Amino acid sequence: MAARRLLGPKPAISVREMCEELGVSESGFHAYAARKAKGPSPRELADLRDFAAVKQVYDYRGYPKGSRTIAMMMPGLLGIAMNRKKVARLMAKYGISCPVRRANPLRRIAKAIATNAVFSNKLNRQFAVSRPGLHLLTDISYIKYGKGRSGLCFLSAIKDASTNEIVVSSNYPMSSLIGF
Repeated sequence: MAARRLLGPKPAISVREMCEELGVSESGFHAYAARKAKGPSPRELADLRDFAAVKQVYDYRGYPKGSRTIAMMMPGLLGIAMNRKKVARLMAKYGISCPVRRANPLRRIAKAIATNAVFSNKLNRQFAVSRPGLHLLTDISYIKYGKGRSGLCFLSAIKDASTNEIVVSSNYPMSSLIGF
């Protein structure tokens, strides 16, 4: 008779026809209707209580957190220890999630334009040579400068391997190279 309560006083089709149409058994429908008529189960009530604690930690400080962070923060904030998998289950059950942090687009661009060329080792670590100008070494260094270290320039130097002298050096602000 719980089925009659769910379907209303005069159903348009019988329970048997409805179950056949949906592909479920009649006994399964009646068991479902009986469970719904009893109200929430003890586990459902415990889940609601635990979810309230999870939601309180999730909303703490105004930014979303994942199940790992929530499980780590719960003992400190609420004095409740809860398994991370239970936190994840409750988050999925009640529809809260933590957005995945997107990759920094500037880092992606830097990786795309970076040259990963590896040159062969022609010196074989034999830097000391007798003739000046035979082996020239170079490097580029990026230097932050200015208020708040917001400026960026690079320094390029060429060193003679035999005399250990800087033959040529130059520095350029990055804005002149990029076109700002």
